[in-house]
Amino acid sequence: MFAPGTKAWMRNPHATSPPYILVTLNEEPEPGSLALATTGEGEEVRVDVKEDLFLANEEHAPDNSMLFHHSEAALLENLMRRHNLKLPYSTTGNTLISVNPCEPLPELYSTATMQQYLGRTKPGTPKHLYQVAEKAYRNLLYTGSCQAVVISGVSGAGKTEANKHILQFLCWRAAQAAPLRSASGGGPLAAARQLSSSLLDSQVSPLSRAILQSSSVCESFCNACTSNNHNSSRFGKFIRLLIDDDGAVLGASVDAYLLEKSRLVHQCAGERSFHVLYQLLADTHRRAQYGLDGHASDGAAAQPPAAHPALGFAYLSGSGRTTIASVEAAEARATTPPSGRRPRRGSRPSASLPPSGRRSPAF
Repeated sequence: MFAPGTKAWMRNPHATSPPYILVTLNEEPEPGSLALATTGEGEEVRVDVKEDLFLANEEHAPDNSMLFHHSEAALLENLMRRHNLKLPYSTTGNTLISVNPCEPLPELYSTATMQQYLGRTKPGTPKHLYQVAEKAYRNLLYTGSCQAVVISGVSGAGKTEANKHILQFLCWRAAQAAPLRSASGGGPLAAARQLSSSLLDSQVSPLSRAILQSSSVCESFCNACTSNNHNSSRFGKFIRLLIDDDGAVLGASVDAYLLEKSRLVHQCAGERSFHVLYQLLADTHRRAQYGLDGHASDGAAAQPPAAHPALGFAYLSGSGRTTIASVEAAEARATTPPSGRRPRRGSRPSASLPPSGRRSPAF
């Protein structure tokens, strides 16, 4: 197994990153002895074959369960190889794993990419969130039973973005089947396989668009900047997307829980409170309207005009951070409608609701 010239991962003896180091074995180890190996820098090391050495795979695989050699080191290597190839998604059996690319990848979430996962996914199609969403949508229509997509991970893993992309796909997917509900005799699944290119370019319904835009409201009131993530969700949420028997979106609901209320009065050094407070203060019109200009609360010293308005409030100034790189301009626009007009005081947005008493399958 450990013949001379074999590539393997050696556990890093130092408590630093990376956790494993790629080495080449110089000799076949004797039972119970340490093996002599050479690192990529040419350093010769002795390593315990049984405890600290793991065989390396020659190629990456879209499914981790298909790797020839399995170990923690082999799994990390596979994920990093795919990450470097701009392929953030892989699977382990039926579980989708994503590595946050930490950079925009617009082509990965374009309409053209969505089309690749419409209907049955062709062999060789890269792993993607859309594949999970499409399977859930098809199972919902085929079985009539509610489907669930669980998104979990550490802070900064990309859960918020993954949730938005899945919702976007499902709303877009429902719009694709809508024009053919009555035209196909084979049901919604057969209709999905007969979509024309013109239908693929159709826009989502106004109701679906309102559902997608609600994510921004949740992020504004419940997300904050932390030391690990500039847009960290400080709450849990359970989203129900209601779908009728023909595959159309009927409505949605969001249940929020475990909101980090303590963040309102205290933030750790270098972090912020919830985004909405800074968005409100970034709008000069709103500051004047609500009397938030030039008033320092108890415990916060008055700030010069050039300072950020949040520094005048004790609950926002304690952490020493009021802005986020490349976000400040967006916050200034957050409360201004695209048309440039201010909403009338007391005006409220309207949205369509599903028919009263009608029960529908849901995500």
